[in-house]
Amino acid sequence: MEVQTELITEFREKFFKKLVDEGPPDPKFHPVDIAKIKDNNHWLQRFLEHNENNVQEALNMLWETCCWRSKFGTNEITEENVMKEYLNSELCFIHGKDRDGKTMFIIRCKLHTKGSKDFSQLQKLVVYWFERLERQTNGNQISLFFDMSDTGILNMDMEFIKYLINLCKNYYPNFLNYIIIFEMPWILNTGFKIIKSWLPPKAIPKIKFVQKNNIHEFVEPNDILTCWGGSNEYVFKFVSEAQNNDATMNGKFDNKKVHFTEASPLTEQSPSNFGEQAIEEQLLSVEPDALIFNKTGNEISGTITLKNVISTGHNTNILYSEKPAEEHKLRCCDGGITSSESSKLHSTSGISESGQIDILSRKITHLKDSHTKLYNDVAFLKYLSFFSMTVTIIMAILVIYILKIDIKNTMDQQACHIHHGI
Repeated sequence: MEVQTELITEFREKFFKKLVDEGPPDPKFHPVDIAKIKDNNHWLQRFLEHNENNVQEALNMLWETCCWRSKFGTNEITEENVMKEYLNSELCFIHGKDRDGKTMFIIRCKLHTKGSKDFSQLQKLVVYWFERLERQTNGNQISLFFDMSDTGILNMDMEFIKYLINLCKNYYPNFLNYIIIFEMPWILNTGFKIIKSWLPPKAIPKIKFVQKNNIHEFVEPNDILTCWGGSNEYVFKFVSEAQNNDATMNGKFDNKKVHFTEASPLTEQSPSNFGEQAIEEQLLSVEPDALIFNKTGNEISGTITLKNVISTGHNTNILYSEKPAEEHKLRCCDGGITSSESSKLHSTSGISESGQIDILSRKITHLKDSHTKLYNDVAFLKYLSFFSMTVTIIMAILVIYILKIDIKNTMDQQACHIHHGI
């Protein structure tokens, strides 16, 4: 839905007018959120889109969102104050893209049972990931991916799911692209009908049920994990946001553009003393002095101009030195170890150390999964046994009741025959 700039301006003015007229609530709105309202048109646009361009409803939602963010301490949540155990678990994490290029937030339902975790810490964990997604995607939409394979009744935490839905419905406007539900067991159909009633009508078409044979219709094929029937062997390991940003910057320089102009007239000479750090003459002219990046869609670009200012025919002396190859060799040895033993040690230690850690982590993950599945199976068998015993007792009571009636009828008939005989 297209939102006009004039509508955003009107929306912003109404918010600050309300703030002046009513005064700040207690606790006061966070300065970060006030700054976003002043400067971030896209954030305000999302509130308008979420409420179908109804400025008053968007204003009410924005006000409630700022109140919630202030009370919950949303802007103060970092990986430092979220439980490490929850961050390192595979319960929820970011992975891959859907078919529309939206980042997916994965929830592994089988790894959670109701009451097994501190709910307030669980809430903080989800908000941490949502805020990280907001920063990572620049406020773009995401898809919730519920991995419900191998789940049972005990994994259906309605309170947790309702909390997720309310976050998207009330505090993160126009945030959802799809709600992808993978391999939902039939036994949970009733619970899902309740969940469906919590969603606004316009969110119902976003729900997509998938199995291994059709998951590629909604998830980018290269991002489909092996456990979902794909070929992606990704294994979750928590990476801090700072490290993730460094990796992203190092791997995505293709989004940065540098435009070169034709060579300028060559008038100046290179400095005579190549070793001096403070040079009076320039080899290159760089314009402008400050590089400004502009965002176009999902691409960030900036333009600089590099001009060659060395005169034609000028020779630049390059300092270099030649050394025999032997002087560049590096030899390491450990006292008490022969050269053959040292060579063997260095050739195997790196592989064994990293490989063993990898194998150990996979075995631990597999053990956790097996333990969770076994726990769920035992619980289900207990439930089934209780159900079977109840049915057996009811059937026994019915049989006894029927037999009593049958005996009574037989005795009545015999009494009747005796009476007629007399």
